[in-house]
Amino acid sequence: MTEQAFSLRPLMEKDAQRMVEMMHDAQTTQYLQIGGPGYTLDTALGFICMSSDESKNLHRAVVDEADVYQGSVSLKHIDHEKKEAEYAISMHPQAQGKGAAKAASAAILELAWSLGLERVYLNVLQRN
Repeated sequence: MTEQAFSLRPLMEKDAQRMVEMMHDAQTTQYLQIGGPGYTLDTALGFICMSSDESKNLHRAVVDEADVYQGSVSLKHIDHEKKEAEYAISMHPQAQGKGAAKAASAAILELAWSLGLERVYLNVLQRN
């Protein structure tokens, strides 16, 4: 079985519909503080627009070889003085179990190190 290739790129408007699908999936969002029926196309488009400001956060789309959105991975609350950032990831249900999250995590960590960050941390809800 050939492993699928995944890569990161900036979020684009064309990702919005699959973002909404992902955020409406109860299993995907059960441990997230966002998502659910209130997450709309306008919410996704607003997030995509906001993601162009990379002063404190880097949000990337995880895409397959056909450039189809598979999820998002982020470095949040980037603090260049402390040389740290928070890691976040969410994957579309159709991407789960295919190695996309593993590839995205490795790529975002490489990006963190290239920015001179020395610590990337993860906050997890207690019930997770």
